[in-house]
Amino acid sequence: MCSRGKLLQVLTLPAFNDNYIWLLVESTATVVVDPGDAQPVIAALDELQKPLSAILVTHHHWDHVDGIAELVEKYQCPVYGNTRVSADYLLQGGETLDIAGLLQKVQVLSVPGHTSDHLAYLIGERLFSGDTLFSAGCGKLFDGTAQQLLNSLEQICALPEQTLIYPTHEYTQNNLRFAKAVEPDNVWVDQRIEQALQLRGQGLTTLPVRLVDEKRYNPFLRSRENSVKVAIENHIGRSLNQDVDFFAELRRWKDNF
Repeated sequence: MCSRGKLLQVLTLPAFNDNYIWLLVESTATVVVDPGDAQPVIAALDELQKPLSAILVTHHHWDHVDGIAELVEKYQCPVYGNTRVSADYLLQGGETLDIAGLLQKVQVLSVPGHTSDHLAYLIGERLFSGDTLFSAGCGKLFDGTAQQLLNSLEQICALPEQTLIYPTHEYTQNNLRFAKAVEPDNVWVDQRIEQALQLRGQGLTTLPVRLVDEKRYNPFLRSRENSVKVAIENHIGRSLNQDVDFFAELRRWKDNF
């Protein structure tokens, strides 16, 4: 599947059971995000008859990095990532990358929570969010904290509403089942469930997704909404006061859903 902007194309490369590797293609550059498997990337580049210009890595988990060594050996391309990745360019967030051949600059965001040093990449109106934000969900807490992840999602929510979100997993239908449990009367959840059912029934991805839509049905972007707060308190059987406590209990609820 390919989504097109003015010049930039984004190819969807499925990997493993539910991963997506994103391949960005312009006339003079190709950039891959989170290549957990080298083979889908190599196959796509062979078809395009293009080399690989650069690799962007959001975090160090194996399903995002295991293809890097093979790609670097084949294409001799630079790797951008954090200190837990074998990167040529170490990033912390806040950088602006000017990748050779890529017309648009790459904004690096620090979005910890899923991991303590997770990154995301904003290219024009596209956000490659790794495992921080999924459609209708968010990443589990590994070595990051609930406060970090809440802050990261709020940072993403401050982006323009037409921003397209490119997560790295096809978790949408599972996440929507949880969203329905949290807000059973949310009509936007129902609409997204129907849309996802149709897309997956046709063998298509549910991604990317607009930020404005995620704000309507993603419970983790709605943890300050009264309807979500009431559902959380009913689920745990006690009252809460702090925003981060609501968010942490929501994440715990999803972990055990």
